[in-house]
Amino acid sequence: MNDPKAQKILSGNSIPIFTDNDEDSETVELDAEIQYMCQSIISSIGTVEFKTTFLSMLDRIRLVCKFDDERNLCNYILDKIKEVYDYEPFIDFEIKDDDDVWQVYNLIAFLEYNHRKFLIDMWKLMQPDMKNFDIELECKLKEDFILSYIKDVMERTSFSRMIYLFLGTNIKENLIKWFCDVSLKNVNFIKLELLRSVENG
Repeated sequence: MNDPKAQKILSGNSIPIFTDNDEDSETVELDAEIQYMCQSIISSIGTVEFKTTFLSMLDRIRLVCKFDDERNLCNYILDKIKEVYDYEPFIDFEIKDDDDVWQVYNLIAFLEYNHRKFLIDMWKLMQPDMKNFDIELECKLKEDFILSYIKDVMERTSFSRMIYLFLGTNIKENLIKWFCDVSLKNVNFIKLELLRSVENG
């Protein structure tokens, strides 16, 4: 994993995720484990490994990390979201409690993998030509439709606050790019679901 910011966590050149200075052997081992998990999650954002990495480590992080550790991890995640998705909340989002931690976890999950229903509902309404299915072309031709659909979904769906902000305050170009990129990553799933929809009438 070559993410420079994540590597700084391990080398001590940035704010450490783990903040306990007790140097007994168990603490050192736990420190190393937490550093490794946090580095793995941060480095995998924007890659196909993120979902597996995040889900395999989240329960353990929730179990062994103190609040300050998770707050630091969330701030690194937000920094990585800005880097990968060119997005940061227009408000000064401060992580003050466990609910705020989950806001960040829910946002990164939505951006990376927890968006399939959102995607397929959109593509069914877009009714693309399945004989010449071109995601990038469809996204380019139907930008206004996509933005209108997102606005409609926001009005009738209970998204978490950070997801709502991402969908509602992101600039048009970045939002369309994100939708197109995640659609390309899920192209086989989308095709299959659209064909099933046609078969079922």
